[in-house]
Amino acid sequence: MNLTDLQVELRQLGDRLGQLHREIEKMKPKSEDEQQAAFASINKLAAQAPLQHTTLLNADPSIKKTFLQSLAYLIVSAGQDVNARLLYLCRLALGISCGPDPEASAEALYKAGLEFQAEDLLDLAHLPQDLKYIFVVEALIAAHTAPESAPALYAAVADAAEIMQCDKEELRVCAAVAKGRLLDNYDGLDELPQPLRHKWSDLFADYIPQAWLGKRRLKCAELVRHSHLKGFFIDDNFYSLDGENESLDQIITISNALDPGESVQPEQIILTYQQKITKTKKRNIGWFDYEYVPTTTTDQHSVEAPRAGIVFYATTNPNGELENRPNEDTKVYVVSPFDTYEAFSAWIKEGGDKEDAGDSEKEGGDKEDAGDSRCRWRCVQDCD
Repeated sequence: MNLTDLQVELRQLGDRLGQLHREIEKMKPKSEDEQQAAFASINKLAAQAPLQHTTLLNADPSIKKTFLQSLAYLIVSAGQDVNARLLYLCRLALGISCGPDPEASAEALYKAGLEFQAEDLLDLAHLPQDLKYIFVVEALIAAHTAPESAPALYAAVADAAEIMQCDKEELRVCAAVAKGRLLDNYDGLDELPQPLRHKWSDLFADYIPQAWLGKRRLKCAELVRHSHLKGFFIDDNFYSLDGENESLDQIITISNALDPGESVQPEQIILTYQQKITKTKKRNIGWFDYEYVPTTTTDQHSVEAPRAGIVFYATTNPNGELENRPNEDTKVYVVSPFDTYEAFSAWIKEGGDKEDAGDSEKEGGDKEDAGDSRCRWRCVQDCD
């Protein structure tokens, strides 16, 4: 070893000793006054930006307590950057309280974390299923709210997930939601392995933005049970025009359809239908005489999924309400597995499907059997 190598090694050794010294300083107990000042700062900052969470807000008080104490235990036991993570937990605790709550203070949460025992995590097994997923998401978010990672905290989150019997898909989905919240970008949900075995609709409504879900609502077809157009034919192409006495009639009959909410893969058939078309043309039979000649054809068509997701139907019932069921008068959509029919129907009523019609047709409208031309007669020239 030459002198240069020795100098480099000594410098690296000095850097490691410096890092160890800083870690030791972090682990030294703070004075009571310093800790109280830190708690006061956390409370002040948390009060300025409480985190709203509808699902947790409406949960039973005993469930909230288990939820917050378990999170506090994970944060405190990690032993790194506790105050930064405690600030996040304090904001969450204030947001899910119905008013000022002494138990939502930084000091109370810190003490709850100290008093909590590892075996108390077994209470997480009794959380409602949706809150188990939310606990994993919140624990992962809290783990990333400090500048430095805490391996002990990640290990504790994994232990908690095992107690709640979360499988690999559930952990993967929760991690993707947590990452989306931290980065404000949920596109990672599109990259999850498909099909998803679990039903995720409405489980992360407090996290996933409606605007993101709206962009993933793709219209595959719009069926009309019976259509009648007046106009005229030129070289077997029909041109719709009110007042003309030649006509084109269509009758749609569905022969098979997937259930609403069912998972689909790209190019999977969602439904098949029979299309009966009657062309009535005017034919001259003399100088001033003519007759109308009907010609009927029947074809089978199918509607395919343009992407992976779940199937929603927008069917208007006699009362003018939307229903999620297939029939011969319906709009067929593929949406994100994290979407809800309640949000989807509100989007339809507000005209969201009309605003995004261009995107829907761009992704799925150019497929031979999935386009709107046969179902809605957008292009009547295509009917021969």
